[in-house]
Amino acid sequence: MKKSWTVGLPSALVLLCGAAGTASAAPVDEFLNQVHADGITSATSDDDLVTVGRGICTMLDTGAGRSDVYRDLYENTRLDDPSFVDAFIDDSVQFLCPWNRQASAPAPPESGDTV
Repeated sequence: MKKSWTVGLPSALVLLCGAAGTASAAPVDEFLNQVHADGITSATSDDDLVTVGRGICTMLDTGAGRSDVYRDLYENTRLDDPSFVDAFIDDSVQFLCPWNRQASAPAPPESGDTV
């Protein structure tokens, strides 16, 4: 049985997104399709998922690292499974702000860490 998680809209991401302009429909539709395929839904509407996804892009655009974005999502949404948080970040970057791929890449393990 596939788990499903609901995203609550984090206020910090709403403030960052604020009046985000409408991007072309294709990337947004692809983003929503992938997020739904990952088992992630919103308690209210798909617009909330897009708003949070764009908030991730804004955070990365302004210099936040993946760990900052991860922490914000984990602490301020109902995504309490690390794999869903990672999937949501990856989906947001892939479809809504592909220019942030490098900024959102997971940090390499430090020397001495087991992989």
